Amino acid sequence: MTAPQRSWVAQVFGLFFALIGGVMSVGSVGAYLRDTGIAANGARGWARVERTSVSRSTEEGNEYRVRYRFAADDGRALVAERGVPKRVWRGLKPGDSVLVMYAPEQPTRNFPAEGGGVRSVGVLVLAVVIGVVFVGLGGGIVVGVVRGSGHGP
Repeated sequence: MTAPQRSWVAQVFGLFFALIGGVMSVGSVGAYLRDTGIAANGARGWARVERTSVSRSTEEGNEYRVRYRFAADDGRALVAERGVPKRVWRGLKPGDSVLVMYAPEQPTRNFPAEGGGVRSVGVLVLAVVIGVVFVGLGGGIVVGVVRGSGHGP
């Protein structure tokens, strides 16, 4: 591969890296704002637990999931499966009722009232910091390539 080709590939890689970081940061903030808005002003309803499960595919350890069915205010029957903290999961079994919160205009955006949704400031900060690091690394690659190729200041 020639130097101009390497330069082009490095710039694309850097831009891609920065784009991923930007999407991660903006998406995390958006999810946090949406879910805290649902928690503060959204509709609530009781759901029937259909099953509980444990997924062992995450690097952090087990993911505790609950599948539930509920009816939105507009009469639509919905089924959802969400992750919940272990302490919540332990207390649930099929047939139990669980309070869910949802966006009335988009009931498919729902989560258990206790422990569901993206409402942790700590998780938000971590996701944004990781996203910003990606943006910085990607931007650094692009700037380094441009300066190294003699096309920049």
